[in-house]
Amino acid sequence: MNKEFAMKAAFYRIATIAIFIIAMFTMLLSQEAFAADTKAMYLVKQECSYFKLGEAPEYDMVLVDPRYNSVTGVYGPGEKVQVGNLVSSDVDYYEVDLFGETWYISADSLSEKKPKYSYQTNYIFSKLTLSAPIKIYAKPSVSKEFTSYDDAFIYTIGETNYWYKVFVDGNVGFIRKKSPEIISVDVDPPFPLVEMNNLPNKTIENMTLRVRYTFCMLPSEVQETLTKNNLKVTVSNRINGERRYAGLTTGSSKIQLIEDYRDFSPVIIDDAIFHEFGHAYVNGSGNHYTPIPENCYAERDSLFDDFLDGRQAHYKSNKNEYAAESLELYIKEPETVKAKAPLTYEYFYNLFH
Repeated sequence: MNKEFAMKAAFYRIATIAIFIIAMFTMLLSQEAFAADTKAMYLVKQECSYFKLGEAPEYDMVLVDPRYNSVTGVYGPGEKVQVGNLVSSDVDYYEVDLFGETWYISADSLSEKKPKYSYQTNYIFSKLTLSAPIKIYAKPSVSKEFTSYDDAFIYTIGETNYWYKVFVDGNVGFIRKKSPEIISVDVDPPFPLVEMNNLPNKTIENMTLRVRYTFCMLPSEVQETLTKNNLKVTVSNRINGERRYAGLTTGSSKIQLIEDYRDFSPVIIDDAIFHEFGHAYVNGSGNHYTPIPENCYAERDSLFDDFLDGRQAHYKSNKNEYAAESLELYIKEPETVKAKAPLTYEYFYNLFH
């Protein structure tokens, strides 16, 4: 029995590695095609890339506040990116390629002028095991701008020749590859199992990378809890026979998300990943349970005061929704949570530090 289980485990591990290699190869080919009509620009401040929403009646806004939009890539000041066309909406955006899809970065975050210090990163999702607190620098360069990170491990979202790119406490940061505090580097670390239901190969490749990217941005406590409970992410284009553009939790160790390539490519999925990771962690993944305190829930009006009316009501409707969405905001915009909901900020800060 144990031998059979070991063989199955080995098979699934090999299959996962194969999917990842194919996905990265496909991404490189798409980047080459995309690069034909692009130019180099540089980030003047930290920024995310967003997906442009479609023209369907449900979507009355495009390329606006990232809390209302899909977010995947995160870029640091001075980072070099290849951009395509300039697109005008409420504000101007440039096209960028991300895992074979066209996404957008706000034009006011970019400049054609090369800064004194610039860099370019590649995506890599590895797990670094650490022996002691390690320095995380604001740029891939040794300087006085650093913070100390003292968890036992950290996941990467990218790399340069000599640095790992990470995302901690709402900020892009960099760790020297030769740091003596790094005990080991796992290039195929544990991630939530991603299952696709009747979706094209392009979707499978794209979603696998996007789920991994989002997972690597989570606090280590959340990553550890979800990994221990063997979290599974199922992606399909139907839930109970209905079209949906958001996600929902269907079990204590399972998340179900929607990806519909027939009308929009892709739809609002990445915010759903953050939000549902929050449900799985805060509201009971496996044996883990961390209820949101009542005094934090009392801050719901101030935290979501500028959200769209429909989302205000949803996220304020009960503790479960408040906990999941406030955790997502804490991960991406900790200073916003600190300013608008200080008790909620303190609660999550104490959990993760």
